[in-house]
Amino acid sequence: MKSDQDTDAKPVKYKNESLVGSSIDHSNDQTKGRNEVSLNQADVAHQRVETKQEPFFGKWNISQLLEAKVTALSQEDVDRINNTPFVFNTQYAEVNGVRLEKPRYQIVMTTVQELIDGGIILGDLGMALDDPVMEITIKRQDNEKWEWNILEFGGSLYYAHSKMYLSLAGALFELEKSKEENLGAFTGGHSHDFLGVWKIKSFIEFVGNERRSDTTDEWLKSQFVFYTKYSELAGLVIKPLDYQFLSITLEKFKEIKQISADLNVDGKPLVNQILILPKDKDELKRFVEIYGAEPEFYFIQSKMFLFFNENFFELEKVENHQGNRVNKHLIQEGQTFNGLTVKKVERSDEAVTDITFSGEVDLTGSYQWNLELNQIIFQLEERSLQQLPVLDHILNENSIQLHYSDELEQKLPPPSGTATIRITNYSMGEREVTMSADVVKILKAKRDGL
Repeated sequence: MKSDQDTDAKPVKYKNESLVGSSIDHSNDQTKGRNEVSLNQADVAHQRVETKQEPFFGKWNISQLLEAKVTALSQEDVDRINNTPFVFNTQYAEVNGVRLEKPRYQIVMTTVQELIDGGIILGDLGMALDDPVMEITIKRQDNEKWEWNILEFGGSLYYAHSKMYLSLAGALFELEKSKEENLGAFTGGHSHDFLGVWKIKSFIEFVGNERRSDTTDEWLKSQFVFYTKYSELAGLVIKPLDYQFLSITLEKFKEIKQISADLNVDGKPLVNQILILPKDKDELKRFVEIYGAEPEFYFIQSKMFLFFNENFFELEKVENHQGNRVNKHLIQEGQTFNGLTVKKVERSDEAVTDITFSGEVDLTGSYQWNLELNQIIFQLEERSLQQLPVLDHILNENSIQLHYSDELEQKLPPPSGTATIRITNYSMGEREVTMSADVVKILKAKRDGL
């Protein structure tokens, strides 16, 4: 394992340059390329949180032995180590009942490859070689390393992908987080203000940041949802999930992201990166396949910012969420929108020509006949429009073509009027007639002039 003093350590390159750590002195004096983070009580007070600021904070227990190719531990030792408790928070650190008050946590960012090179075997745990890993060292207030031990052996702690690992005497153990300590939607002491629906407000321009219109035009119409039970990224619904927060000073954030623009925030607030963590980490793969990168969200005071594909945006909160918006790239059979389920998706080149839904829905609006073409156009009231799935890049369409039948002509008397109808086989697409449906039942109708 490479030490903090290793002057030959190579710089770690991170996917999307994600931030790490909590309060934040990313010192490179001794790490030469690694980002080192120290957290102490003063920092915590400045962050206005009490516990769980770091993603690894909480109560853990050793759950299983993962690897032990060459180890000084016997099977009896391994059995005794199982269920050993670890506790990490701002007030104290505790290992197997031995407590250190007011600890300092030193975090050195490394990669799976660097750990493998140093003899720590993480290669069989489903992680990529360039995945970032937190190496955690616990220090006393005088900045000396806390020499905790288990069975007279010292160990090294690592955190990656919401999991904790312990390297001890040549063996690698996995730790399991106590259920009551699992990081959920709002743990971390952070404000809940980031919850809700957001949309892109503006592109932030600064020196060296020129807008790439080929990748951002469609995003200007996207919405991003952060709720307790699910999140939605431009039409991709992710659930169930957890949120985690990684914090950094505004000064360091602007330095890392090379931002010269004024973000119009007061004082020197912390920047909180919001990490969206689905239980199935493969859920984001389709998003990345379509757009080429994962979005990064940063919450500063009451403002939300988005980094995506080398572009930087400010977002604004949306008061009324349109839960009916459909992203043409991400739509799949089986998805449900307001009770209607996608049963078929037809594509042609880059266009989605038809999306057909199963299920029924009641709609209210006004109708207009074209008897020469046997067509009836139903103009939807706003409330009914919110019930129908609509393509998120075609939001101005508010009428639906009803498929002709003799019964329909009899019960919706020409030439025009108002009605409440029940429809099925609703379909939409990038075509001349954007939305259409079959009528199941006329619930109420009144011809104009009567």
